[in-house]
Amino acid sequence: MLVIDACHSGAVISDPVPGLLRQGLQARVEFFAATRPEEVASRGCFSRSLIELLKKGSPRTADAELRAYDEHDRLREVAPAGCADLAPAIHMSLNGSRDAGLWLGRNGAADLRPALAGTQVADVVAQLTRDWQKRQGPAADIIRLLADGTSPIAITGGPGTGKSALLASFGRPSAGEYLGLDALVAARPGDNLADLAGALLEQLGRSPAYRAATGQFQAATPVLAQEARPRFDQVITGPLAHLDPDRHVLVGVDAVDQLDTVQRRRLLDAFTNLPGAALIVTGRRIDDLPATARVHLPDRDPQGVARLLRTLVQDPAARDRIASLSDGEWLRARLLSSLHRAGHLEGTPAHPSPDLTPVFQKALSSAITAAPQAPVEDMARVLAAAPVGVWMPLEVVVAALRPENRDDETLAVRVRDGVVALGELLARADAGSPDERVGPAHDLIAEFLRGHFGADAVTGAHSAIVQALAELEQGAPPKSVAAYARDRLSEHLWAVGQSEAALSALPELLTPADNLALWQSWHERLLQRLGPDHPDTLTTRNNIAFWTGQTGDTRGALDLTTALLPDQQRVLGPDHPDTLTNRHNIAFWTGQAEDTRGALELFTALLPDRQRVLGPDHPDAQATQAWIEQLTSNPRGGE
Repeated sequence: MLVIDACHSGAVISDPVPGLLRQGLQARVEFFAATRPEEVASRGCFSRSLIELLKKGSPRTADAELRAYDEHDRLREVAPAGCADLAPAIHMSLNGSRDAGLWLGRNGAADLRPALAGTQVADVVAQLTRDWQKRQGPAADIIRLLADGTSPIAITGGPGTGKSALLASFGRPSAGEYLGLDALVAARPGDNLADLAGALLEQLGRSPAYRAATGQFQAATPVLAQEARPRFDQVITGPLAHLDPDRHVLVGVDAVDQLDTVQRRRLLDAFTNLPGAALIVTGRRIDDLPATARVHLPDRDPQGVARLLRTLVQDPAARDRIASLSDGEWLRARLLSSLHRAGHLEGTPAHPSPDLTPVFQKALSSAITAAPQAPVEDMARVLAAAPVGVWMPLEVVVAALRPENRDDETLAVRVRDGVVALGELLARADAGSPDERVGPAHDLIAEFLRGHFGADAVTGAHSAIVQALAELEQGAPPKSVAAYARDRLSEHLWAVGQSEAALSALPELLTPADNLALWQSWHERLLQRLGPDHPDTLTTRNNIAFWTGQTGDTRGALDLTTALLPDQQRVLGPDHPDTLTNRHNIAFWTGQAEDTRGALELFTALLPDRQRVLGPDHPDAQATQAWIEQLTSNPRGGE
């Protein structure tokens, strides 16, 4: 970022110099300057006003950083004495894009609730609520439901209607205390409640009401009883059930319809009849909740979009054109405004259309034009396989492109150039830092990218990401990359059809109940895609039985393993190692169910088959032999 405070500096950047620099530097360069042609810059008003801005911060944004393109018109508001007539500041980006990675300084006055500051969701709130326009009607409906004690509450609506932005706005103090979120997370396909619990805990831990409730929960609940609960109950609903009567906690979960049926219903049930705690979720359709608990956003909001465009677009003619083309749709208005700002509005559709594909296509082609040095199209192909939102570390994107650019030392820099050029198509967090994360900004954009490149190319992108994660793992990757691999590798393997590898990559969660729910979710997937007789579907049934037993439900585990055996014998054969393992498990759970004689008979019948198939020295055969010896010498050993 170049800050120029010199005579007529504003005039300088309006000359042909930017064009020359653009060609010469092929880089992201922004200019921030001010000028008054009839005077010299003898009083340093520009620099002094800039210093005031850095000291005071900006309460009109939730961004943690101050960016010239957002704050250039505010210099006159903070100008010190003697500088009231400060010349209008000029901001210019060489490629017309707003680079969130280039900023003036930290924003100490950000309009962001303290619980969210410094967390991964802070950038999400800032991006979703940038140039935020209050939506009084829906907000009033939510306040009414909260006052009536309704929970959970759902914000529903079609794609691009502003559901996520409305919920994110409750993360800003300016939304009002009654709508103040104490914690906010966004769900992704494949997420489980244990994943959400960790993100929520980071924020709720800053709430005095939550901390006091946690103390009461831990004092009232025996340690063993706490440990037996799922992680979400341990750290979220358990403590929230012990809130003081005069305390309240509000939690938000965006895109709850991305969770599978098992996880979504567990979440909604957890916040039903939980006095003092309320949950607000978003989704296109959430039929799990009654209509009386849903606030539906209309497909079009012409008045709200008109207010947004007055903020985003200064030129009246362009503003009127974008308003006409937007037809009251929030997402279309933002994208068209971004194209106008970058000078690429020409060539967009001449008339409103429910199909956003031409707008997305224009945004993508404009990004390629704006950053010819960047592998924009290749990046977009990789991001077609990324989860929606700020999840994928930029380092993973770079590594996924690396096989085709092995000798290119500038690749990481050029990828950042491409991220900036893609503008509103992408969501960014920790912009400009080593931990930067990116992803499609909206599920409609993700759908466009998948359709634009086609199924084969997207599958190839998933494969490139799998390879990239494997290569990064060999070199002691940063925590963000390791966390992404832990949470998402199984999803990418599943997308390329490697179901066995996907199951192997699933993480083991902290509690048996969470692992049980995780394997139940995956069983539902495999059953739908692969059918009940696929070996991997049978594997999920085996793991469901195991974790059922680990939760303390011995009879349930025995019933599940017993029901699985005939299917394994029919599909895999009686001598398959998995079939033999399940016979061992049936014998084990029979003993745990206090039928020692039955367990001994089953282990005894299994031993010769294991020795014949695996060999007498195989660990599994020896394990069966050990159980026989234990039950023979200690008839109560299976209890």
